[in-house]
Amino acid sequence: MFLAAGTLWAGFGIVLRKHRLDPLLATAVISISALLSYVPAYFWYTGGTSLFAADPYVFWVEVLIQGLIEGVGTLYSYSKMVSLLGPSRAAVFPALAPGLAALMAWPVLGHVPALMETAGLVLVMAALIVAATSATSNKRSTTEINASTDTSTISSEITS
Repeated sequence: MFLAAGTLWAGFGIVLRKHRLDPLLATAVISISALLSYVPAYFWYTGGTSLFAADPYVFWVEVLIQGLIEGVGTLYSYSKMVSLLGPSRAAVFPALAPGLAALMAWPVLGHVPALMETAGLVLVMAALIVAATSATSNKRSTTEINASTDTSTISSEITS
């Protein structure tokens, strides 16, 4: 499941970067299409009985937190990271979520990580930091390559 989720996030990042989509527009399209496809499917499958049984305050708090802050906020943040950092570096950040959640459990829930949990956290976080900060083998950025390609195309068209 984690592999599938990571693959989908990476694919989303690659499509965003390749087509140079606006982060806000991409977030809006995905959020609206998810709303229009998931909500009817949920009501068809479950009948919505558990939603109607919930206290309205709890229901709207969940809509606000899970739907808007977590759902739309995550999509927009990731889309913006892809536009600023590129898909390969942006793909590192969703992998930080489990480690950060484990670290937040310490002050919030009082769960002190055991020795093996701490070793795993340190190893994973170190690997993610190395992956995010390491230099690529190709020194030229994508924009430099595109600019040089466009320049050579223009100069060949002028000479023709």
